[in-house]
Amino acid sequence: MSSTTTSLKPFSVAIIGGGIGGLCTAIALLKYPHIDVQVYEAAPNSGEIGAGVGIAPNAQQALELIAPEARAAYDKHATGNIWPKHAKTMANYVVGEGEHEGELIHAQLNASGQQSVHRAHFLNELVKIVPSQRAHFNKRVGFLEDKQSGPVIFHFKDGTTATANAVIGADGVHSAVRAHLLGKEAAKPVFAGSVAYRALVPMDKAVEKLGDEFAGNAFFLCGRGRVPIFLSISSFSVFGRAVAHESKGKASLSYPIDGGSLLNVVIFDFEQEAWEYEK
Repeated sequence: MSSTTTSLKPFSVAIIGGGIGGLCTAIALLKYPHIDVQVYEAAPNSGEIGAGVGIAPNAQQALELIAPEARAAYDKHATGNIWPKHAKTMANYVVGEGEHEGELIHAQLNASGQQSVHRAHFLNELVKIVPSQRAHFNKRVGFLEDKQSGPVIFHFKDGTTATANAVIGADGVHSAVRAHLLGKEAAKPVFAGSVAYRALVPMDKAVEKLGDEFAGNAFFLCGRGRVPIFLSISSFSVFGRAVAHESKGKASLSYPIDGGSLLNVVIFDFEQEAWEYEK
């Protein structure tokens, strides 16, 4: 590969957004010497932003194909089910209410079982793989210029500019890249009909209410039109719980943070009316 790539014309790529997708794309491109890849992230640093992320077996294999270092970054903080009897369980489907409450409906198995990782910890490992001179923080893109005959020019909110032969948008729901491609109106997010409320709860209270098994392993509690989901995150000390509904209603998601000392709780409301988008 080296003899081929060294003869190729230099090519610059700008990745707007330093999340999991943006960083993994950058890591994949680093193996090509003729490509000058630069990552621009709006946040001041990778920081402690985010929550738990489930990485399924296929996605784990994709990380390995991108780069062994990317897979190692995930493995360093990945957490599966804590109890040995659930080691290869992707999820336990359990009756969540009624006279058969607690009965196992089905155990979904695979080679690695359920695995999750704290997004911020994963990002902190991924950014270490990208050379520091290629990762730029505090760089929020305002708009882009594509003059066809030359490189793409992107203007940052801090008044600076940069250029690249190609731009990859990985800048989230309010993507400046998507707005450039589709137009501002077409790129505006659409209200999904739900809102989320967040709070922190001491972890011992979560174990007190749910018990050790539900706090440390993946469970789907199946009820009437709703499915609570339990999973562990972050070095066996983080617990996650979510509730998926078939229709309108409420749901909750929770998982421990800070070494398991706190439980992050998110309450979802699926019955909120839409509002006019103003910004």
